[in-house]
Amino acid sequence: MLTDDRAARAEARLRQARFSGSIGCLVLAVERGLAPLAQANGWLNAMIAQGYYAPWTDLSLLINRGSGET
Repeated sequence: MLTDDRAARAEARLRQARFSGSIGCLVLAVERGLAPLAQANGWLNAMIAQGYYAPWTDLSLLINRGSGET
């Protein structure tokens, strides 16, 4: 499930469903080679400039380079 909605995430946890949000999608795009890190960071910062709340402004600490994990 993909959502940034807090209530939807809480429900997903209760139902033990897998979920991710916008940042998770950006990280996955980088890890799978669909977007370079600089581009994903650019998208994230554009989202932040439009009012999106994110605890990070740089996705590099979230990337599992070469580990095969998502």
